Amino acid sequence: MPALNPGPSWGVVNFDVARNSPFTLTLSYDGENVSDLAVSGQVRTHRDTGTLLAEFAIDDSDAATGYIVVTLTATQTAAIPGQVVVYDIYEATDGAQMTGEFHMTGSVTR
Repeated sequence: MPALNPGPSWGVVNFDVARNSPFTLTLSYDGENVSDLAVSGQVRTHRDTGTLLAEFAIDDSDAATGYIVVTLTATQTAAIPGQVVVYDIYEATDGAQMTGEFHMTGSVTR
């Protein structure tokens, strides 16, 4: 499970995502209490006007100790079409955003 320290300006981060597998990303805030932080995230076909493909589930149960976990289920990743899609994770509280591409990979069928 990848872990990122978001900071004030996240920038662009790309991921290889296995289709039909869950995707989990832990956002680490170095122990800072981020209980008041409102986080959301989406996967779309294109950055500005693309079709909404999935929304991340947000687990902030450990926000008081500085961790927020964003996830997609295996069912969600299975339904993502194409090989490259875009995502963003957004902190509504302060406007910080991480964005990038999901490079979708699949298993080889024999």
